[in-house]
Amino acid sequence: MKIFFKSFILVPFFLILIAITTGCIPGITTPDIISPSISKASIISFGINSFEEGKIELKWEVDGDYDEILLSRKEIDESYVVLERFEDTSQGIYSDINLDTEKIYIYKLEIKLNGVIQDIKKYSLFSSPINSNGAIVIYNIALNDSDNHQFEVEMWVNTKGTGSLNLKTESYCHHENTLKIINWDSEVYNGAFLSGNPDIGINISAEGISLIRYKAELPPISSTDIHGILGLFTDRFFIAAGTQHLLLIDESDKEKISKIYKIYNTNPYWNVLSPEYSHEDKVFIIDFSDIDGNYFAYQEDTVLSYPEGTFYTENDNIYGTEVTIALDKSISGYSGYTGKLFKIFENICSIFGEGVGERYCTFVVYYNNCVYSSENTYSQGFSQGFGIIDEMYAHQIFHRWNGWEPYETIMVTPSPWHRGFYSEGWNNYFIDWNLNQVKPGFSWDYLKKFYNTYKSEYYGTIKDIPVANEVGDIFIYYRKGACVAYILNKEIENQTGGEVSLVEVQREIWNRYGHMMGTFNYNDIVDIINELTGSDFSEFFNNYVFGKKEIIIPKFE
Repeated sequence: MKIFFKSFILVPFFLILIAITTGCIPGITTPDIISPSISKASIISFGINSFEEGKIELKWEVDGDYDEILLSRKEIDESYVVLERFEDTSQGIYSDINLDTEKIYIYKLEIKLNGVIQDIKKYSLFSSPINSNGAIVIYNIALNDSDNHQFEVEMWVNTKGTGSLNLKTESYCHHENTLKIINWDSEVYNGAFLSGNPDIGINISAEGISLIRYKAELPPISSTDIHGILGLFTDRFFIAAGTQHLLLIDESDKEKISKIYKIYNTNPYWNVLSPEYSHEDKVFIIDFSDIDGNYFAYQEDTVLSYPEGTFYTENDNIYGTEVTIALDKSISGYSGYTGKLFKIFENICSIFGEGVGERYCTFVVYYNNCVYSSENTYSQGFSQGFGIIDEMYAHQIFHRWNGWEPYETIMVTPSPWHRGFYSEGWNNYFIDWNLNQVKPGFSWDYLKKFYNTYKSEYYGTIKDIPVANEVGDIFIYYRKGACVAYILNKEIENQTGGEVSLVEVQREIWNRYGHMMGTFNYNDIVDIINELTGSDFSEFFNNYVFGKKEIIIPKFE
């Protein structure tokens, strides 16, 4: 697994860090802008006008006061070369001819007034179909209408040597229709054939190049009862998981992917944060030859964009993982949270005995309702409405080891049993175990609530079923499951004089099955506990995991 942040514009990056953070965020750079208040011109549009092999014709429209327009071009990993300077052309067209074939180009349009950059836009595409060991996808993402919570995407797909490819608006976990597309259109070149639509899925059934344009929105409307608003674009921030703003390659075609490029066009004084490899300012590259894992899980990762100086950022290396925390400065006492957030991450690493790859990011925005982006792979994002030093942060990090590829432990259970008790109930137990160490005055607070609800609303009713059962409401395996994990831990400690706990059990499960090394089931967990304790826990599991014997926790009465 290789995920890197790199920065090539070192001086502006250093100055920003001095101004807004006590840590460092590799990969964040900004153009030479003094202040957004001086901006007197803007680029209304910049993109493709026509395309043919070896020839790209660009067009643009600008508005406001400016005295110079610069059009530049570069290949990936090269420096920009100025193609032409213009003094008075609010609407322009430029033909770039005799281009090398099988290249990916990034074009940059800058407008200046008195030598100061007013706006910058970038656009990337192929010069011709590219022979590759998999499909190449380029997303040009324009975050251009925060007033209406709307953004535009132009998606270039190269399928030469790949054959057919399926695209879809993939739901996140149990959330349906995560990407809200308003309108779309498409064009094909060099023999590609495209059919379908984003609602039912798009199929590219022949080799060539396809261009898909769409406008989408992330409005402040609650999408689910559990997680509230799924991704949001306002005048203060853009926060979204991959499924919330990108048309993605279908999971069935994940092995066909070679590289993905994502170019974010924002106001020039907005930063963009992502856990992905940052090639240079607001350009992110995902090389799937370096990723030992699931394409989909990776694409869930959160992107955060925000005006300079409005978020507090800090880094720490924990168990070999570069952990980034970004907190909205609208949150009261924002800088005081990072130490405890890092400690929560460290506590979970101590359970499993290792970090989670090279990079992990957490973004917390301030909003008057609950906002949620993702929990997968290398990042998570949410609003302060969920709490900061609280269950959301701790729960989602824990899933990096027991829930999401490429690190997860894969549990396979025969019907009627379900993995929910292990993946969610244990997780909820470890939330309280973690917060007990980090949050002043906290002592099994959530578990006490779960236990009291179990006793008053579930025990002795038809709703009470075994925590390993595949049916029933989520209280059973999330919250009753946490109570079962609590008494399981107590029994393990009692049997070993405190030398073994659920921490050691979880670590041994990880050592045997982590990083997707085979599969396991509840019987394997019983075997591990028996080995570690020298006792037989079969009866315990029959009573409390596969059965519904009354849970009694005198401490919580």
